[in-house]
Amino acid sequence: MHDVSDWLDEHMATLKPLYARRLPVLGPGRADELDGLFIPRQVMIRVTTEWHWAGRADPTAPIEMTIDSHPYAQRIEVVWYNSAYRGGDRNETRLRGFDAASLLADPESTGALVMFAFEPSERGQPAACRVWMCETAAEEDGVEDRIGPVDSVSDALWPHIFQRLDKPRGWLGTSGRLEPLWSADPAPALVSNQNALASNS
Repeated sequence: MHDVSDWLDEHMATLKPLYARRLPVLGPGRADELDGLFIPRQVMIRVTTEWHWAGRADPTAPIEMTIDSHPYAQRIEVVWYNSAYRGGDRNETRLRGFDAASLLADPESTGALVMFAFEPSERGQPAACRVWMCETAAEEDGVEDRIGPVDSVSDALWPHIFQRLDKPRGWLGTSGRLEPLWSADPAPALVSNQNALASNS
């Protein structure tokens, strides 16, 4: 694999789910990321076929992940937080279990454009995920030219088969953050900005 263009050629040709987003801070430094990296359900329901389970609370499934841009491999898992079916307020899917040595868990990677090319599970084999994290603005421009804009509030999915993708619980759609906010209480600065907009309207 020579560059991001070759990587895209390979994975876009399969017409299997390829999802791109900006990377948030993962791990202990970010309390609302301790339970994993958000990936829309529309993507993951097509990757983990065993999710046709009924009545299971927060089911998980393994994923074999390989980072092609910065060679690294490990097994992670996807979890479907589904308390909404039991009177709660969560109905979202996340990847979790990243090694501390993984580039995806490095705070220096925050804000990078990262792509996940999924190979759905089949015949009892776990799903697989190939990852590319862009390092330069030129790489990012090349990616966005092919799959669409990817910024702090916009993700992208190839093929374009959905009119909309899920957002994390409590998502505010604010362009000033690298990761949409889904904690119970909005950040004070965002509340102040929203109040100012309301008073001026």
